[in-house]
Amino acid sequence: MIMGVREEGDHLVLELSDATEEKLNPATFTVGRNNVPYVLVKKTEDRARFTRPAYYQLTNYLVEGSDGAPALKIGNRLYDLDTKAY
Repeated sequence: MIMGVREEGDHLVLELSDATEEKLNPATFTVGRNNVPYVLVKKTEDRARFTRPAYYQLTNYLVEGSDGAPALKIGNRLYDLDTKAY
C-alpha cells in the first residue's frame, strides 16, 4: 500500500507500507474499480493501492494532458496516465 508521496528532484518518491521507498514509475499507473489508483512497485511485480492521504498528495501533480486526459507533471516533464478502469 502507498502511504505517502513526495517530490524529490525530478521524480516522485512513494512511501510504502513496508517502510520502504521507491521512485514512482508513471507508466505503471492504472485505475481500478471505484476509481482507485494503483501503480506497480517492487520492480513492477506488485500492484500497490494509494491510501486516501497518499492519493491527495499525488493530486498536487495531476494536470490536464495535451489530449484532455489526466497527466502527471513532475518538474518539467509531463506523463500521460492510463486512466481506463479495469
